[in-house]
Amino acid sequence: MRVVDEDTQPLHRRLQAQRQQQRRSSTSLTSNLVRLLGAVLVVVYLCVVVMIFKYLTSEYHRASIVKISEETDVSDCILLYGAFCNGNMGDVIQPQAMENLLAMLVPEQCFWYAHPWGEYHMRGHRLGEFFSGNISGNYDTLIPLTAGHAQEVNRFEAIIIGGGGIFAAKHSPLWVDDFAKGLTVPIIIMGVGASNVANHYKVLVDKAAFVSGRDERSIGAFTSLLQKSGDRSLLKPKDVALVRDPVLSNKMLTDTDGTCWRQSQGEFQPLCFILPAANTGVLMAMHQHLLDNVVQRGDVFVNVFPKHQDEIVKNFDYPGKVHQMLDPNEYSRRLCACKAIISTRLHGAILGLHMGVPTFGMFRVPEGNKVPDLMIDVMQLPDQFFVINETLSRGFVDERVETVVGLYNDIHRGHRASIHAKLASFTDDFLVHARHVLFDVIGVQDPSKNTQSKDDGFLLNENQHRRRRNSAKRRKTQGEAGPA
Repeated sequence: MRVVDEDTQPLHRRLQAQRQQQRRSSTSLTSNLVRLLGAVLVVVYLCVVVMIFKYLTSEYHRASIVKISEETDVSDCILLYGAFCNGNMGDVIQPQAMENLLAMLVPEQCFWYAHPWGEYHMRGHRLGEFFSGNISGNYDTLIPLTAGHAQEVNRFEAIIIGGGGIFAAKHSPLWVDDFAKGLTVPIIIMGVGASNVANHYKVLVDKAAFVSGRDERSIGAFTSLLQKSGDRSLLKPKDVALVRDPVLSNKMLTDTDGTCWRQSQGEFQPLCFILPAANTGVLMAMHQHLLDNVVQRGDVFVNVFPKHQDEIVKNFDYPGKVHQMLDPNEYSRRLCACKAIISTRLHGAILGLHMGVPTFGMFRVPEGNKVPDLMIDVMQLPDQFFVINETLSRGFVDERVETVVGLYNDIHRGHRASIHAKLASFTDDFLVHARHVLFDVIGVQDPSKNTQSKDDGFLLNENQHRRRRNSAKRRKTQGEAGPA
């Protein structure tokens, strides 16, 4: 048996410990190398995925660069631009609302549509399901715009940008200077929301032939921007027009017959809450206050912007399903069964007002936001707005709802009729500006000024004959030569 001398024993133990440490280090190094190799493989895999995605999307990008056939004459067509394909219900409905309003003045006018290229069905958004129901009924006239589209846009008679909060966020390619510089057609900014983000659009706004905002804050943003321009340094405030949101201004959306209002009546009809997004701390706090103090089982919860659905469902345990409603028609049908609509989103409140169901706005501040601005300043309905703060409770909400429902139900008070009259006045105001834009700025022929002969009926001028020929040619070629 081997005996280790007592003097050498500590050394022996140290050597043994070192060998064990070396083995552990070797094992650890091997493990680290394996993990590093795994991480490298993951990175390589992700790079390959990104490259494939870029290739596929670049193919989509190239396909989406509009190749309008030379035989397809769009010189008499107006291009309507908006965030129509981002899934947000308030933006999805904009083309129908805008086209409805303009068609009141020019029923035969040809319209095409443009939206930011990055907003399309590959991101899970409903690109054509609702949009295909527009007046023209032709999905092929929808163009995903890129910064390389300027010359294609110039083939149209004009581009009208609106509505929605286009200038309160960055929407490609409008903020790209080279794109804006390349436009030679009349640029119309019609009934949009704007903030200091509009500074990114300076080149485009400077070139616009007509600039308008949907509210005073938007007008202020445009006025401030244009006053920085050398060409418009003497700009007067009235030079930026007040043109209300097209959805708010479209009286064709108003249920004047009271069908929806009658459906909303009933002792057991629920309160319907149109929920905010959940992508900032402030909005998260709004959700939490609603959960802690306001909502209860039996209420209906609605999200009208799909990209926020997962955030809401993941972070907040509402006492009921959070319904995702993207189609304005579905929204209108479903919410006709609500005792009242309480909306934290602008177009959720606007459509509720049109539907004739008792509608309330709700937000964390009483001013400085588009929701309180709508209900308090524009509609003059301060009793139909709730501030989300520490004093807001379910009891207070129920009491206010009962009072307003009583006003809606009292025909002699005319509360519902007065709201509809206000909405109709916005239509009249919108059409005043639309007439100026169409006939004075763009140069569209005013059909109301046709001369009539006893024998020949309406006598068309050469411009109208050309429009009809081009329209016939478009119908013949559009199906086979429209945008990819």
